[in-house]
Amino acid sequence: RLLRWMDIGVLSLHQVNTDPQRKDQGTIYIPGINTSAREAVWQLIFGRSLSEAAEIQKPKIGLLISRMVKLTVLMLPLLVLWYYNSDAGAAELWMICMLFVILSLYNLMYYRSYQFKVFPDSLVKTHGVWDRKDMVIPINGLVAVTVSQTVWQRGVHTANLHISTASGEITFRHYDRQDLVDLSNRLLYSVEKE
Repeated sequence: RLLRWMDIGVLSLHQVNTDPQRKDQGTIYIPGINTSAREAVWQLIFGRSLSEAAEIQKPKIGLLISRMVKLTVLMLPLLVLWYYNSDAGAAELWMICMLFVILSLYNLMYYRSYQFKVFPDSLVKTHGVWDRKDMVIPINGLVAVTVSQTVWQRGVHTANLHISTASGEITFRHYDRQDLVDLSNRLLYSVEKE
């Protein structure tokens, strides 16, 4: 957060490399880059700025609920240990409660920062709390696009978008299912057209 306030970041460019021994050679790190320099690099790579207007997708509340349920499941063993420990006092309970509150605030900030932008030629996934990450995925580099839905997502009509590229899979979680189906059809059409 402090670095973001000072307008300093790290830009990493990853090149697809299938040789595990040379994997580090396919990444370029540019530390100490500011917003205007990052925009210049994006202008050089993509031929335009990625901060221009785009279709912005925000996740449904299910992302926050899912993270909070996982946090609660992880905190339950701590509460059980505290309850069955004869030496435990109120101070330990307050520490567990404060840890839960801090991690809950972290989950809320993560949910608020999680989004993706849809451009005609690329997708940009933004997430992170302390270190904000913008992952740019060129549409012409897509290998496969799938939409999945868990049992819990069926009732609220949300789903996950899985995008496979040569360098791995990127997942966008808890978005409106129909919006993801429409987007996946558009992406597949764009890939097939080229």
